[in-house]
Amino acid sequence: MGHAAEHYAAPARAARAARADGYARRRPELTTLHRTLSAHWPAFVEQAEEAGGLPSFVVREVHDYLRCGLPEHGCALLVCLDCGRGVLVAFSCKHRGFCPSCCGRRMSDASLHLTERVLTEVPLRHWVCSLPFQLRHLLGYDRALCADVVSAFVKELSRSYRRRAKEVHGLSSIALAQTGAVTVVQRTDSALRLSVHFHTIAIDGVLAPNAKLRSLVVPRPPAVPTEPVQLPLFTNEVPPQPAPPAERAPRPPPYKVRHPWAQLMRHVFAIDVTTCVHCQGRMRLRELCTTPSAIAGAMAHAGLAPQPPPSAARPLRAHPSQLRLALD
Repeated sequence: MGHAAEHYAAPARAARAARADGYARRRPELTTLHRTLSAHWPAFVEQAEEAGGLPSFVVREVHDYLRCGLPEHGCALLVCLDCGRGVLVAFSCKHRGFCPSCCGRRMSDASLHLTERVLTEVPLRHWVCSLPFQLRHLLGYDRALCADVVSAFVKELSRSYRRRAKEVHGLSSIALAQTGAVTVVQRTDSALRLSVHFHTIAIDGVLAPNAKLRSLVVPRPPAVPTEPVQLPLFTNEVPPQPAPPAERAPRPPPYKVRHPWAQLMRHVFAIDVTTCVHCQGRMRLRELCTTPSAIAGAMAHAGLAPQPPPSAARPLRAHPSQLRLALD
């Protein structure tokens, strides 16, 4: 890939042309969050070391975020099979902390899975479970306890729906009513402080035994076994042979919860990145660029110049009207 620019017929000038569908490579280095962390993160880490340092997962999260979406740190080159034009896709950090792009991808992935495979065409209601502040901090570091609290909340919500359904519709038992819910744990508040709380999407009601949509939510009971064949005793007759079992239908391939990047782009933005906008040909992955020479060649083919890494920020100096607090 060191001479990748010689292997492709498409000129860099054509690769730099804007796409007709509006798709453009994201530029995280131009965002306020990325520029702020690039400028002040080294000084902040140095200051935090004086107070014992930051958790390793925090340092790793920020370090990988600052490299996320920058082709200088690794990228994939997609090339049209017909005209040879290329598209550069930078690697992502794939973390779940505060990277806007990767968190947005997970959000789109989860929403597509819920709408296609989980939620049905029934009325839904959004519930929020808020907890005492002391319990929020405890659940933030105890995964097992957090799972127990989520389970208790969902069970109580389901019990409430069943009791009200029994009173309103005169059911003989609450066991005849079925409910359904999906819960997502949110770990922060609007100020990015640790504040564990739960968001639940629940069926706004219950499904009774005769509900038309019950089969879509409640699994069907197992099939009733056939009656056994009565074999004759003390006779020379050949016993009847049971009918050969019917051939089982092939199992469908396992469903993948994580959708491909191109499918999410098509679902969210109505943009097909697997189709060349110039000739409508199919785009194919040509190479994963991880070495400096391969990255330089791919960027040259895409008409991009590698950007120098951000310079280390100078030590922060407090404004005369501000007070700098120590990390105790």
